[in-house]
Amino acid sequence: SEILAYDADIICLQEVDANVYQNLLSPVLKAKGYQGFYSNKVSTQTEGCAMFWSLKYFELVDEPQMNTFSIGDLFYDEQNDGDESKN
Repeated sequence: SEILAYDADIICLQEVDANVYQNLLSPVLKAKGYQGFYSNKVSTQTEGCAMFWSLKYFELVDEPQMNTFSIGDLFYDEQNDGDESKN
């Protein structure tokens, strides 16, 4: 109920157990008008990050339009100012 009390447009959570996401967070937040996405850690642990957004303001794009990146892809080498051609 604490999460819902904020009436947030976007909710981001880390270290979320996969079972908690599937059996608690996702059904409860879906009933309250949110849609969500869960990304498991690249390990043997069953935890990861969960993101929910209010359907009042946001909508999910089709999977082919969705891009995912590794964390390393989000940063660039300051020596080449992000210009890949200098590598």
